[in-house]
Amino acid sequence: GSRFAGYAALLMQRVADRWRTNGLEGVRAPFAIIAVDILRNGAIRNPKLVQTSGNDQLDTSALRAVTEAAPFPPLPPDLGRGMANCRFQFQLQEINSGQRQ
Repeated sequence: GSRFAGYAALLMQRVADRWRTNGLEGVRAPFAIIAVDILRNGAIRNPKLVQTSGNDQLDTSALRAVTEAAPFPPLPPDLGRGMANCRFQFQLQEINSGQRQ
C-alpha cells in the first residue's frame, strides 16, 4: 500500500539500477517475476524465479539484478514484522529512441 510506498520505490530503483539487459535486444518475451524475502536488516533470503518469461537469458538477468541489489536498506521500523515477502516483475520495454529498458 501507500504506507510503505517510499521504501518500495527505493527497492525498485536499486534493482532497476542493477538490471543488465545487454544481449536482450530484439527479445520478445512476457515478464519474469522474482520473489525474495527481505529480512529486518535488509539481507535477502530465498531469491527465486516464480514466473518465467520463457527466455532463460531474461530470467537469469532478472534474478541476478535482485541478488546484486542486496543487501537492501533495513525494513521500515513500523512494518511490524521481521521479514517482508517481495516480488519484482521484469519486462523489457521499448523506449522512444527504439532502445530497450
